[in-house]
Amino acid sequence: MPCSECRTWLYDLKTGKPFMRGGKRQKRQPNQPTPCRTCPKESPANEPNCLLSFANLRTIGLYVRSRATGGRALSDAEAADAVVQRNLAIVDATIRAVEREQAEALTIALANRKDAPRG
Repeated sequence: MPCSECRTWLYDLKTGKPFMRGGKRQKRQPNQPTPCRTCPKESPANEPNCLLSFANLRTIGLYVRSRATGGRALSDAEAADAVVQRNLAIVDATIRAVEREQAEALTIALANRKDAPRG
């Protein structure tokens, strides 16, 4: 989300979704601090360095479609293009690293539950 949105509205930074109450988005109060210290962007000044270009967004979209269809979303030309292959491999490595981190965090959280079965 853009920093300007975060300054105006309350967001759950884990999900990126706005906080809702009674079906309405919750405004950030004037004295309520923004979560810049825990945001990956770190500050509004760094926001431009964290935005994806249109080309990167298109590549991620192609990756998602390709992964969802087992590669059938790629045309023959795209599948044979070395630049497309390299870019999709970079996106894939990044996505899979995040998925591994999330799986590890979930495994640790489940293992630390007090009601977890012990073997």
